[in-house]
Amino acid sequence: MSGFSADPEELRKLAGKLDGHRSTASKITELVDRADVGDKSWGVVGIFVKDQYR
Repeated sequence: MSGFSADPEELRKLAGKLDGHRSTASKITELVDRADVGDKSWGVVGIFVKDQYR
C-alpha cells in the first residue's frame, strides 16, 4: 500500500468536470491563435522565445 486513498465518488465527480475544462482550454488555444501577431512584432528576443510561448 502507498498510504494514499481516494473516494471513488469524488473521482467520478472530477472526471465529469474534465470535459468542461478541456472545452475551455480549446477555446483559450483558439483565442491565442487568433490574437497572435507576426514574427516581426516579436523583435529580436522573439526569435528565441516565441516557439516556447506558443
